[in-house]
Amino acid sequence: YVQSEDIFMRMLTPEFSEDGRNTVVEFPKGDISFLHGINAIGTKFKTAGATGPQATKYSFSTNAFYGEKLRMHLVFDFGL
Repeated sequence: YVQSEDIFMRMLTPEFSEDGRNTVVEFPKGDISFLHGINAIGTKFKTAGATGPQATKYSFSTNAFYGEKLRMHLVFDFGL
């Protein structure tokens, strides 16, 4: 269960073809990760930055409440 807002789960890493052009993205190491944000992915003909303002690179903005640290609350239930 994700009890924090705006947390995304990435499971497995896609394989990119050699002609991935503008769609190749750097993913965190490993096959499972929880992300605070996701960078935009371009298209075959345009880079992500050329597709509009929502396609800018993700950057974390600090929050004084958390003391400028990234936090997330996750609960794992393995249901025995």
